[in-house]
Amino acid sequence: MMLRPDLLLLDEPFSGLDTLTRRSIHEQFLRMQLLEPVSTVLVTHDPQEAINLADLIVVMKDGQVLQADATDTVITRPANDYVRHLCTGLQAANRC
Repeated sequence: MMLRPDLLLLDEPFSGLDTLTRRSIHEQFLRMQLLEPVSTVLVTHDPQEAINLADLIVVMKDGQVLQADATDTVITRPANDYVRHLCTGLQAANRC
C-alpha cells in the first residue's frame, strides 16, 4: 500500500487461514479500505467472504458472468437459481 496503487488485485488472499485469523484480517482489510481507499478486485470462492468484504459482487460460473451487482442486490434479488443457491442462508454482514 505504500506504493499507492490505483488497483489492488487479490486472488484468494485469505484462503488457508484459520477462522480466527481470517476474521481478524478481514477486519483489518475493511479498516484499511476506509483509511486508504483503493479499487480492489478480490477473487474468492467463499460467498460469505465476498458479502462481508465487497460493495459489488460478480458471480461467475464456467467463465460466464451470471450477475454483477451491489452486494445487497445479489443477496435479495439473485439473478438465477445458481446465484440464489450460493446466497442461501447468507446475509450482509455488519462492517467495521
